[in-house]
Amino acid sequence: METILHNWVCAVAAAGGLCAVCMYLCPAGRVKYVLQMASACVMVLALFSPFIKLRADDYASVLAAFREQSTAVMSASDDSAERLNRMVIEREYAEYIWDKAQTYGLTLTDVAVRAVWDNGGYWVPHEAEYTTADILPEAFLQEVTKELGIPEERQKVRETNE
Repeated sequence: METILHNWVCAVAAAGGLCAVCMYLCPAGRVKYVLQMASACVMVLALFSPFIKLRADDYASVLAAFREQSTAVMSASDDSAERLNRMVIEREYAEYIWDKAQTYGLTLTDVAVRAVWDNGGYWVPHEAEYTTADILPEAFLQEVTKELGIPEERQKVRETNE
């Protein structure tokens, strides 16, 4: 594709230069008028030269390659947007749990929430992991279950020795 563009630019530049030199050397009058018309035709042919030389098979293969590239780029951007969206939602759920722990007077050193895609078309919290030196009260775990829908069996507690 780059060679096609390079050749096209060179052809347009060469045609423009040739037409300019001819127009400069041509005397005024009818001959110059005819030369202007001929120069216009040469420039139009130079502009459309890639399409004149391009066979239908070549055009189809170039178009197919562009479609594949655009599909790959779109897929990659969708995947990265989905991952980013999931990370933001997981962070917000973790911040909610941090705030809830502070209302209970708990000291958490780390909170990790993992979200999964729901059939309804959105991310929901699936499991949570807490790192703390405190023993988490049952009321805290039940409130997280009630508010976020994470069952107690999927709420894991890692103890630290601090």
